[in-house]
Amino acid sequence: MTWYVIEGIDGSGKSTIGHMIEEKIIKCGRKVLFLEHPNDLCRFGRLAHKYLFKRGKMAVVFATLFYILNVVHSLKYKKKHSEEYDDFIFVRYNMAVAYLPKKLIKLGNKIIKYVFPAPDVGIFVDIDPELAMRRISERSEKLEMFESVEKLASTREKMLSLLDDWIIVNNNHDLEQTKKSINLLISEMTENLLS
Repeated sequence: MTWYVIEGIDGSGKSTIGHMIEEKIIKCGRKVLFLEHPNDLCRFGRLAHKYLFKRGKMAVVFATLFYILNVVHSLKYKKKHSEEYDDFIFVRYNMAVAYLPKKLIKLGNKIIKYVFPAPDVGIFVDIDPELAMRRISERSEKLEMFESVEKLASTREKMLSLLDDWIIVNNNHDLEQTKKSINLLISEMTENLLS
């Protein structure tokens, strides 16, 4: 069993890359569970998502609390169904700590590393915040509280400071170039991990 976690700022292409990995692994004959956070299939995920569209300190607190509960729910689900799936893919997991104020990030990261299990493969999708914001704007959806160029840049900087042995994928290219580099990366990962 391999557990993949894909992180990055909003608009970086985490879900797209996650689904590319999922597709490649399924083609290898493996059964994969794909979970995004916040996950609207879970009550905690729906509540976290709801508070991401509000403003103010209390909205941040509630969005964070419900996000953590959503992740805990996913971890329990992963454990309960570990015999049913060969691999797990989580889009967003532990890097949510980067949304905290700068002075709390190191403490939050230590707590998360102590309390939550580490994935087998961590992939950070890196992107220029201005490009991410353009992609977010193209969705024609209501903006979440952290979706502005300034907030994306701040979050990206904080996430990069937390990376240890993560694979960094540059997603500043056009879709075709990104697909090529992701397919190469996935081929290398699946050869190593599935052999």
